[in-house]
Amino acid sequence: MIETNIATHIPTLLALQSGMTYAPGTLTAREALKHAAEARYVLPSDLSALYAKFVITDHEGDLSGSIAWTKAEGLEVSVAGTGERAEDYQRRVESLIQHRLPSDFEQGDGKHNLTWTGKDNLIGKQIALNDAMNSMYRVNGGSIVEVDRTLGDTRLIVSVVDVEKLTNGKNLPKAMVVSYFDAASGALKRTETIVDTYEDRNGVLVPSSRRVYVSERGTVRAFEITLSDLRLDRK
Repeated sequence: MIETNIATHIPTLLALQSGMTYAPGTLTAREALKHAAEARYVLPSDLSALYAKFVITDHEGDLSGSIAWTKAEGLEVSVAGTGERAEDYQRRVESLIQHRLPSDFEQGDGKHNLTWTGKDNLIGKQIALNDAMNSMYRVNGGSIVEVDRTLGDTRLIVSVVDVEKLTNGKNLPKAMVVSYFDAASGALKRTETIVDTYEDRNGVLVPSSRRVYVSERGTVRAFEITLSDLRLDRK
């Protein structure tokens, strides 16, 4: 069964390799996380609209759809299909675009009481959001390298494994692994390896595809989201 309401809860975490260095104790948890969040690549502030078509290809065939985002009205994703499969893919496309949209740190992660947990390891120093989903981040060298949160009976850990440092100093994620665990037992239920590609449209980097490899119940399957007919409007 497809697990819903997961992809949309993967936070806007992909703000990596910011180049900031610090020694333990020199920054508060809030300062460290805010710096990483502000280092992520997002669409430019003078972009007023984005339109695109997409095709999702999996073992069942193709699903087509459209994307419309405007600064005034927000994001709308339509999929030419019904049922759980179409709804899951709609959320996944929404997540793909939402992670490239600007966001206000203070209205998002910054509204929580961010604290160092002291449970550090080789991956990084851990920050607790102290929210309803028991969210935890790990930072290393000024980068967010792991997000851990619990949604109902599922605990997920997001690990970014590839990121491009752009010439403007921003960070563009290219690949991540999402591990889904049973929250009660800790048993691994599924992993998803996500690989993204982007294209340059007059200096604006926009998603062009997302391939996802799903490992579950002794099998590996894949699906791909491919964008086309992209149009950008600027002020």
